[in-house]
Amino acid sequence: MTRAEINRQNAQKSTGPRTPEGKQKSSLNALRHGLTSHLPVIPGEDPEIYQVHIQAFLDEYDPQSVTELHLARSLADLAWRIDRIASMEANLLRLPAEHQEIQDTVTLVKTRDVLMRALSNLSLHGHRLSRQFAKTRTELLEIQKQNKQETAPGFVFTDPVAEAPEPPDLAPHLTMDETTPTANRDREEADRRIDPT
Repeated sequence: MTRAEINRQNAQKSTGPRTPEGKQKSSLNALRHGLTSHLPVIPGEDPEIYQVHIQAFLDEYDPQSVTELHLARSLADLAWRIDRIASMEANLLRLPAEHQEIQDTVTLVKTRDVLMRALSNLSLHGHRLSRQFAKTRTELLEIQKQNKQETAPGFVFTDPVAEAPEPPDLAPHLTMDETTPTANRDREEADRRIDPT
């Protein structure tokens, strides 16, 4: 029997999880921190608290369109992940204190290096999520502002130049001649009285 045939036979024996629960569990095998996961709630987090968190954002931003709703939910997801970073950092910093049996200097240095890399990685994710949060919030507020302007009650756009009324003819019986006083003629008369030359 060739090696390829043996591999094919072995592949038939190990097919992975078969139940929906097993498949769901194995889909999370590569999950490390969940900061880039498509699932907002990861194992260990309470879905009910997440729903309360979402509702708080919906109450604050009061979305009036599908786009506003999408952006408000995105904000809530981003805030949820940012909060997760703070929790993970606290857990990482607490970890060495809980394991007093780390006596070996080499092990201690390796542990510290791993922790520093993990904290640095979390910091990068935190900055990325914070920028994304600020950008999404700005976009949501801009769309809400546009939507309010478009649906403002009683607002009707009019072109002021096209609809300017004709000036009324105040004195149709008067005609202009050289004896009719004007502002310039009055000024000239006043100037002549002051300086007759």
